[in-house]
Amino acid sequence: MSRLCRVLALAAAAALAASGARAQLLARVEPGWSPFVQARVVQGTPEGNLLAEARGLLVSEPARVAQVLGRGAPARGPAARLAEGLRADALYRTGTKGLAEAQKLYRGVVTSDAPAAEQAWAQFMLGNIRKIHGYVGEAEVSYRTALAGPAAPWRPAALFDLAALELEAGRPAQARPELEVWLRDYAGEPGRPLALHLLVECLARLGDDEAALARLSEARRLDPAAWTVRPEVGYAVAELLRRSGNTEEAVRVLEMIPRAAPGSVEGAKARLTVGAMREAEGNVAAAARSYGLLLDEGAGAEVSREAVLRLAYLGALYREKVVLTDSYPAYRIFYRPGPTLEQGARDKDPAAAQRAVLGLGHLARQEGRPLDSLRLFARSFQQYPKTPESGRAYDAFMDTLEAHFAERLRAKAYSDVISAYEAFRGPMGWVATRDRGAVDAKAAEAYRALGAPALARAVYERLAREGTRVLSPAELEQRLLEARAGEGDPEAVRALAGAGRGGEAQQRAEAALGRRLAAQGRPSEAREHLRRAAELTADPATRLALLTEADRLAGEEGRLDEQLAGLSKRRPLRQALPPGPDRDAWERSAALSEARLRFAKGDYANAILSYGTLKDLGPEDRYLLAVAEKRAGNAARARELFTALAQGKDPVFANLAGFHLQVEGARDALRKKF
Repeated sequence: MSRLCRVLALAAAAALAASGARAQLLARVEPGWSPFVQARVVQGTPEGNLLAEARGLLVSEPARVAQVLGRGAPARGPAARLAEGLRADALYRTGTKGLAEAQKLYRGVVTSDAPAAEQAWAQFMLGNIRKIHGYVGEAEVSYRTALAGPAAPWRPAALFDLAALELEAGRPAQARPELEVWLRDYAGEPGRPLALHLLVECLARLGDDEAALARLSEARRLDPAAWTVRPEVGYAVAELLRRSGNTEEAVRVLEMIPRAAPGSVEGAKARLTVGAMREAEGNVAAAARSYGLLLDEGAGAEVSREAVLRLAYLGALYREKVVLTDSYPAYRIFYRPGPTLEQGARDKDPAAAQRAVLGLGHLARQEGRPLDSLRLFARSFQQYPKTPESGRAYDAFMDTLEAHFAERLRAKAYSDVISAYEAFRGPMGWVATRDRGAVDAKAAEAYRALGAPALARAVYERLAREGTRVLSPAELEQRLLEARAGEGDPEAVRALAGAGRGGEAQQRAEAALGRRLAAQGRPSEAREHLRRAAELTADPATRLALLTEADRLAGEEGRLDEQLAGLSKRRPLRQALPPGPDRDAWERSAALSEARLRFAKGDYANAILSYGTLKDLGPEDRYLLAVAEKRAGNAARARELFTALAQGKDPVFANLAGFHLQVEGARDALRKKF
């Protein structure tokens, strides 16, 4: 029976080392399978003795056998054919240097009139050599030709090698029946655990998870580690286990690959896969450990670069939240990811560059630079080919934009919301089916707060056309009504008032209608709506502003007494404001308004009293005060004020004050003369 469990024949391994070909599964070739070894040799003659000795040394000294048979083999006849076959077997066993010559000799056998058993053996050996050299198609033809020949002890190995070749060539559908036949027909072969694992890989890649899990259970009972000669089996088994929900077991399988081949590219890829799986489940420390191990063990430049980038990306997201307790040198990348990500963003590989830019976006967001993070997120999904990273970048972009809008709305920085909304409107539409209602609704709120209800209405109308889950149809209809009312639409204002909505929405609507009526030259109606708006708010500052606006309209109608009465009525509202600059500003504004109104009514004495409560009057009010003093009969005080104005820097009021002084001087001269 074959010793199929011992795969990767010595000759094959030597050939692969020299050719640089990728490692392959290849059943070990036993010398006793060869018909040239099994053929009868008549000893007692020089030729017979030579062939008998050659067969005895074939395993221990194949190079010597090949050399001797190459020099002194029989020239012709059956003995010559037997010598050529033994020499081919010996050359194959010497490894790399002998494979080319062995191939020539086996070709000679299959093109001769040699017996069918010898031709089938030669085809089997040609299949092995061609597989070692990477000629998949030619190897497959040789194996199939060999298997079509007579029964022989090497047939299990040939069928196994054919199935492995199909699998390595990426054809699991073709490898599956061959492995199933092998497992059925050669149940006693010691290579069964490996064949079962190969079948598991086929089934997993074909999506037959139920059958794959059943075969995996059988294979593990026989030998859990039999698959380690082929890392691809480990990858397939791990993915199968992950899909079945057994992540921990999937990780255990993958971690066997680097243990079996430390520092290998395949081992590094397994570490990379484990890291990605740990990332997906949110275990940052375990993911970082896998990447740290990969870089510590060493591997190919490409895999290492990917691990460095992934470690930096994790750092951009979690360096302030996760403490890594291991001591891998690579962890410095986790805690200082910026330089690595900046370098990665210049990578020629679009996938690497995209991930680096996405990491820089997260880094900017963590550092409190939301606009920079938005630009980087937009770049990572707009400027690179679409990948899963693109979708994650877009989600991060929209989440960041919504959070930025919410924060700026809380701070009442409405212009910041609108500038960001206008700047990033293009990237927002990258996914046409995305529900943007949360962002759009916040932008509309900012438009309304800035006094642009028409723009808010346009946003709500688009949401009504496209649909959104963020606002119900009733809520959207209400906001549209409020926006129309904010534009001063009388019907919308009456609808809000009639529905008893009250609150901020109706207050804004009444104020907007009042201003619209004022612009149309209808001040009496405008004052009514502005005062109604004031009644709808409990905020003293807002009520003050609305009542003051209404009283200014009364002034336009010449209702000075009504304006003065309004100032007196608003005094409790001013006093209700908390002490501070805002309250001081309102008090000063009220005193100035009262002084000017008293002056306009001709009540100069009370105008002077009101001005007396104020400091740092502007040139206009100092001029009015001087005129009031003059008309109240305080000539000396008036002259003093006019003189100060005439010497001031304001040219308009300096000239007016100078004119008053000239007139008074002329009058004084006339009085003295007459």
